[in-house]
Amino acid sequence: FLDWLTPQERRPLLEAQKQKAQARLEQVRAIPAHTGSLGLVFRHQVRHLQAEIAWLDEVITGLG
Repeated sequence: FLDWLTPQERRPLLEAQKQKAQARLEQVRAIPAHTGSLGLVFRHQVRHLQAEIAWLDEVITGLG
């Protein structure tokens, strides 16, 4: 979808998505530790959100 947007339109949308991911990451990290498969699910979610934030940083930086 980025190809259809101007640079001025792209950055705010990507920044908003990054903020949402950061907020969700904070929420997931605030969940008390769990054992077993539920703990694995939460740890997976943390890793996923960290990767999403890193990727969004790369994309935003690449916009110039």
